[in-house]
Amino acid sequence: MNYDTAKNRWWRELIFFIVIFIGFPLLTDIEYLVYEKDGQFDINSLLPMRLTYGILGGIPYYFYYRWITPYLFLRRYLKFGLLVFLFLWLFHWYTKGEYWLISQLRFLPEQLIDDAKRLLEFNPRIFYFSIIYVLRELILVTVLAYYLRYERLEDKILLLDKSRLEAEVAFLKMQIQPHYYFNTLNHIYALAIQKSELTPGVIAKHADIMRHILYDAQNTWVSLAQEATFIKNFMMVESLRYEDRIEIRMEVQGVDKSQMIAPLLLLPFVENAFKHGLASNNEHGLVYLTLCVFQNEMIFELENSLSETFVTSPEGIGLSNVKNRLNSLYPNHSLEVNNTEKLYKVSLTINLQQPWLNV
Repeated sequence: MNYDTAKNRWWRELIFFIVIFIGFPLLTDIEYLVYEKDGQFDINSLLPMRLTYGILGGIPYYFYYRWITPYLFLRRYLKFGLLVFLFLWLFHWYTKGEYWLISQLRFLPEQLIDDAKRLLEFNPRIFYFSIIYVLRELILVTVLAYYLRYERLEDKILLLDKSRLEAEVAFLKMQIQPHYYFNTLNHIYALAIQKSELTPGVIAKHADIMRHILYDAQNTWVSLAQEATFIKNFMMVESLRYEDRIEIRMEVQGVDKSQMIAPLLLLPFVENAFKHGLASNNEHGLVYLTLCVFQNEMIFELENSLSETFVTSPEGIGLSNVKNRLNSLYPNHSLEVNNTEKLYKVSLTINLQQPWLNV
């Protein structure tokens, strides 16, 4: 719970006690005096009376709110019940002391002093209404405590979810397979030995990939255009290792810098397309990727060949982690996975305006 939330809750508690113990009784008195005494009432006496009774009367209820109601929420019902009885007994003597104190303060309005003296005397009718009043206030204060406790629990749950998601996202950002670094660096080394003209371009693309992973991906959101460029660079660098044994196609439509997405969200699908698509030097494969946006809805489709020697279930192709991330960030997403003996297809649809958690 941050400082602003705690301050906001404190103000709501204060407003509640002012309304319940000063505002409502004051309005009731005004209504009674207007209709019962033809509008003839002394507002100068009424305001000090309600302020005095409201402040002094609200103090014990605040103690009840702060130190007794927690036992109810902890389900310690016996202790809560005993404390309520103790509170009622102490409250009886507290009100007696309150009336006596008011009756002794000569600077208060005479009407208030006379009213306090009258309340000091036992009156069955007043006693009956006092019980109803006390029970009503206890119920109202308990409802307030329950509501604010429920709100605090929701805040804690959201905070825990946010912390869990941040840890999960940080972990997922590190899930780029080590084979990528090993194979790519080996391939760059081989190109350098051959003095290939491709070497500078591959190094530049690899540098762009690492920059995106190490810097851009540390942000909560990145532009979809950035992510598309990153995917394109990744596919290009990976494809060089397979030379002419793999056919790559990437189509992008409707993507611009204003559209935001969680970083590295699409990478696991692309990684798996290369990792599981070709297993031997004799195989030929394909990776077809389509990324388009229409009315803030992103559609990502990926189709890749499967190695003849590769056998797995749909869940075995690295989807469990990315599914968890999708469920956390885009609860309304649609993910379809289909695989045959030779092809693996993924179709993902997310609304770019619906990420529910701003981590």
